Amino acid sequence: MTSDPADGAVGVARAISFSGTFSAEPAPSTITSATVQLTGPVGNTLPTTLTLNGATAKLNAIAGAVPGGTTYTVKLAPSITDMQGRTLVAPYSRTFTTTAQSWNPTAADFGSLPHFTGGTFPTVAVDAAGNVFAAWSIRVTGVDTLFVARRDAQTGAWSTPLSLRTAQEPTFGIIYPPNVVTGPAGHVYLSWMERNFGTTTVQLARYTASTDSWGAPVAVNAAPSGSVDPNGFVPVVDSRGNVTALAPTSDRVYATRLDSASGTWSLPLAIEKPVTNNFIFGARLIVDGSDNVIAAWVQQEDTVGARGIFSARYDVASGTWAPAQRVMLGQPAISAHVLSMAADSGGGVTMAWSRDPGLAGSAMAEASRFDRVANAWTAPVRVDSNPTGAFGPTVAVDAAGYSTVAWMQHDGIHSARLAPGSSQWSAPRQILVGSPRSDHVPAVTVDVAGNVSVIASQNQNPIVVAIHYSASDGQWRAPVGIGNPAVGDPVFALMPVTGIDRTGNVSAVWFAWNTVNGSPSYVVMSNHFK
Repeated sequence: MTSDPADGAVGVARAISFSGTFSAEPAPSTITSATVQLTGPVGNTLPTTLTLNGATAKLNAIAGAVPGGTTYTVKLAPSITDMQGRTLVAPYSRTFTTTAQSWNPTAADFGSLPHFTGGTFPTVAVDAAGNVFAAWSIRVTGVDTLFVARRDAQTGAWSTPLSLRTAQEPTFGIIYPPNVVTGPAGHVYLSWMERNFGTTTVQLARYTASTDSWGAPVAVNAAPSGSVDPNGFVPVVDSRGNVTALAPTSDRVYATRLDSASGTWSLPLAIEKPVTNNFIFGARLIVDGSDNVIAAWVQQEDTVGARGIFSARYDVASGTWAPAQRVMLGQPAISAHVLSMAADSGGGVTMAWSRDPGLAGSAMAEASRFDRVANAWTAPVRVDSNPTGAFGPTVAVDAAGYSTVAWMQHDGIHSARLAPGSSQWSAPRQILVGSPRSDHVPAVTVDVAGNVSVIASQNQNPIVVAIHYSASDGQWRAPVGIGNPAVGDPVFALMPVTGIDRTGNVSAVWFAWNTVNGSPSYVVMSNHFK
């Protein structure tokens, strides 16, 4: 067989089009997605289109491109036959490596801030086409204002930030930090909570791509009492555009769903495990590859402050929530803001959190796995080995089921990995030597080929750094500074947030305090790995 790119080729364009020409015309019935596959370095099969023209088979990535700096393998099964019925003698393969991705040399600012505050930061999400949506709330001339901006995937340009909402009560009205979420089919929703004249409401707006516009906000009946934790409303979107939302109150966890087809919301349903002296916080919500929804939260279980982690799962086939399970037994303290989850395509989930045992020792990073077959969480295991404390673990899971967790220690960022089917995490490895901001957890994303990006802010230059794990060789790359502005000098950055598209392009967004000619400049900044 001859192929383009040739076996062992490097520097191949990410918009890959693989052509393989057989020595004899193959039987069309034997050229299928099961016999001709493009696989990544972690062993997963990437989505492709497959065509046959005479003796030449051609593969194209459905996403239009694949992640860069990565070695791929095209595999041909021995069951392929020619027109005379002759088969390949053995499995056949060709490998090639795509050209590397890189961050822009300077970060771009696309929105100005009237002031710099540590109490708020942006949220970001990327849709299926690679468009980036960022939203933030900040007080402007004494009134809380919600802004949203969009980066076009084709032009790379940010829109002028749109003032989508202002607090209805001047001076005292509050718009809490928003959430922007996207679904695999391109649905985009923005949610937030606001308080006006003593009443707190949950609001939701939908973006329509065909008109490049946001719809009018609508109020969501998220909980019967209306006393939803202002920072606790959490939405996710499935592949059909349905929205599931989690709304914790002081002592209950409510779930509700928006049916995309009918535009109607279900009534709020309490899903937590009832206990005496209940107290709920730190809720999280994710969707797995089959549109099942997994919820998790921290729950105080008694009057002495013991706190456990609980989880419940929504089964999309039956349309019901399973009873809540305890993931971790009640302990003296849990850092609720660092509870993190990620799901794999098979319905498995990895969860990570930090636990502070109080006088018994220092904070530690722990993790557990939800086994879909057993329908149960594994016993928590400690993933760090630092006697002086580990904080803010964040987890990502790739398409093959490998889990990566990254967390902060006083000397930098550390990481560990878990192979699919294994119960043994790798030994912790330091991937950033520095002084990470203790109040800003690292952001972790993974692309379709299994490459991992960790983005973090720190108390020194460079103030925003990116660290990459290459799935091709299993090695972490040296950290790269990504926060330098085109004009001026960086001073401070609030917790960067990230999104990734299906081709592996990563977007990072953060609030920045820069100086230009000695004067402060407060802006929303971004950089992109492409």
